Amino acid sequence: SLGMRTSALVGWTLAGIGLFLVAAGTETRPDDASLASLLFDVASRPYLYGSPEETVATDVEVFPAATTTGSKPFFHVQPIRAVVSGQVVSGNMATLENPRNHFMILPPLGGCGHRVRTSDTAKAYGCRVAMNAGFFNTATGACLGNLISNGTILLNVSTPNSHFGLRADGNFVTGYLSLKDVQSKDHPILQLVQGVIWLVRKGEVYVHESAEREKPRPEFITLLAPRTAVGHDARGRLVVWQLNGLESADRGLGLVEWATLIRSLGAMNAVNLDGGGSDLFFALDTILNTCSDKCPSEHEDEHCPLTPGRCERAVTSIVCIH
Repeated sequence: SLGMRTSALVGWTLAGIGLFLVAAGTETRPDDASLASLLFDVASRPYLYGSPEETVATDVEVFPAATTTGSKPFFHVQPIRAVVSGQVVSGNMATLENPRNHFMILPPLGGCGHRVRTSDTAKAYGCRVAMNAGFFNTATGACLGNLISNGTILLNVSTPNSHFGLRADGNFVTGYLSLKDVQSKDHPILQLVQGVIWLVRKGEVYVHESAEREKPRPEFITLLAPRTAVGHDARGRLVVWQLNGLESADRGLGLVEWATLIRSLGAMNAVNLDGGGSDLFFALDTILNTCSDKCPSEHEDEHCPLTPGRCERAVTSIVCIH
């Protein structure tokens, strides 16, 4: 059974000055293989890459995004510390009170096909908070799955994987989308990213049901690794969650435990995003998570603040609070 105790630590807000970080020890370098390599046998299950022909039946949850007055983003960021099955885990989360005008899914600088550090894309677009988002081809830098940024459809394929996005009518949409859904003129989507595994649905852990539909390899579900997720809470606030870890040292969480943790932290609907060494949480010009990749010699002076000698990985799409 899953034993869990979650304590919300005092964090910092947009109006605050203090910054409280979770201490981290020295890391060892993980395997270079991305979590994406565990997803599918591409020859037999090319689902993550999608198909140009319709293969998906719509199955989504639609939920109104919260609104507040004022033109500036109102958000708060706090560290996470929890005990899950005897393991102490840490990470970060951000909650955005007014997501309708302050939440974006962004491609990397230069577009899909380029790999760029999350912090670099975030700085270029003026993101106050940013986190790595969609999965990508580690060899080519191609973004994988459906991707919409500020109403522009960047990628549109038929895929059985789960999605999270924001429609022009002010509703969040979470779940499985058809080609027509992505292209819809009746309910146009402003922001959309594809993940792998619908973690929490209507406030309940949904990992096993989602795995039956998405069919990743079993080890993708059980692997202990750094994790990221995006979703919303019962008040319609956008929430992003990030978990520290290290694949090669079996540090982090499997997806059932990850879903259970973010559910305890308020998730109503949430989708799992790219994790592992891609894991990156950036807020107010600071990297708040532990990093995994060893710094190349030319970038040794750019290491992550909590992990000297370890650097941020170049990825593709990001979640942005601006």
